[in-house]
Amino acid sequence: MRLRVRADPLSPWFRAILDGSSRIEGVEAGVSDGEIVIDGTPCRGEVWSFAIDGGDWRHAGSAALWAGRRTAAAALLARPAGAPDHPAVVVDQVQIKTVPHDPAATRERLLDAAAAMPARVIRRRMAGVADPRIAPIDTPGLANWRRRLLPAALVRNLLVRLWRERLEERWTIGIVDRPPAELMAAELMAAELMADPLAIGIEAAPIRWLEPRPAGYLADPFAAVHAGAVQLFAEACDFDRRKGYLVTAALDDLTRTTDTRTVLEEPHHLSFPQVFEHEGRWWMLPEAVQSGRIDLYRADPFPDRWKRVRTLVEDFAGADPVLHRHENCWWLFATDHAQQDETTLCLFHAPDLEGPWRPHPMNPVKTDIGSARPAGPLFRRGADLIRPAQDCSRRYGGAVVFNRVLALDARVYVEETVGRLDPDPAGPWPHGLHTLTPIGDGRSLIDGKREHFSWRRWAHGLKQLL
Repeated sequence: MRLRVRADPLSPWFRAILDGSSRIEGVEAGVSDGEIVIDGTPCRGEVWSFAIDGGDWRHAGSAALWAGRRTAAAALLARPAGAPDHPAVVVDQVQIKTVPHDPAATRERLLDAAAAMPARVIRRRMAGVADPRIAPIDTPGLANWRRRLLPAALVRNLLVRLWRERLEERWTIGIVDRPPAELMAAELMAAELMADPLAIGIEAAPIRWLEPRPAGYLADPFAAVHAGAVQLFAEACDFDRRKGYLVTAALDDLTRTTDTRTVLEEPHHLSFPQVFEHEGRWWMLPEAVQSGRIDLYRADPFPDRWKRVRTLVEDFAGADPVLHRHENCWWLFATDHAQQDETTLCLFHAPDLEGPWRPHPMNPVKTDIGSARPAGPLFRRGADLIRPAQDCSRRYGGAVVFNRVLALDARVYVEETVGRLDPDPAGPWPHGLHTLTPIGDGRSLIDGKREHFSWRRWAHGLKQLL
């Protein structure tokens, strides 16, 4: 199999592609006639090439910056050898968040993500897993005259970024009278993926929104059914402090979001409190990216006190970590806060809840700002295992997408996006939806976002940028 890379063979990007494939056991990778030749894989008879936003590796991401887009993409294409006119098939794809005013940083992000694609596809095929269905993302080039005017576009992008900093995000929690599996339309499991993943609006389901907190927000809801009652856990954040902490309340007795009590507060920000029962005990896995690790807590007693019992992953700032038990093994999904936060999905596994935890050999298993960051626990829809994730391609927490897991073991992880759930644009919370969790009694919890102007938020945002 040949991989045609239009790049200097001495460039770091070229070497990263070569090294990534060489590290796979049984695979030999070398260079011939300026192209990477990979042997020992089930990809014989194919020629691979890259399609990169901006046209080539030297200008990666430039078309996205010119257009003012939040994202830039690259794809790995496959054709039969000796058939250059044969239609190319997208076998992998990445989508990163641009740095609106910095072409070099955007280029580095996109090339780093693209370099991992060949090794990911090789591992997938060596494990005997079919390629997932991928809806292609446009990867346009950029005309030379536009490239010369790119500095003006960068100034525009920076001004737009400064203008958007005026918007304060306010979240609240909604109770939906359907389980997550029923919020997926039946067509989402169709045999063929549409050009755009199928979507339904949250307005299609009956929903009860909790009143918002007067000077802050409530988000990331999780539920636990204990002694016949539903206990809500969520992130609370006050605008004057801007540091999240975790609260609880009896869900069906809750009428105001201020009627909660604090159950866990640390020196660092806390959010996304996944609460679950295992072997007769209650556990919590919150997000704590500022701590630089993923910690596990145990109730002592449930639901008001929580004790940190173990660090599951050291030196990894995992965003929105989710635990799932599958085939006698524990799996931990989280995006890497140090690598664009919303974009690179990493996977860890352990034989026991308390470890030892090991990183997956394919990490990052996915790089896509539109479907990587977890949005809640995995769930079943019939025989399918579904992983909900956030679509942050247009804005943070813009919608929830549904990923069907095709392979999950210690060698390979593969998923494909099969649908999405959008907020109601005419509803009271039209600007975002980034958590979907089951209650356990046939209902679901979601959260909704509304943006509004705030001088305080603008000052805070400008201070961070400058």
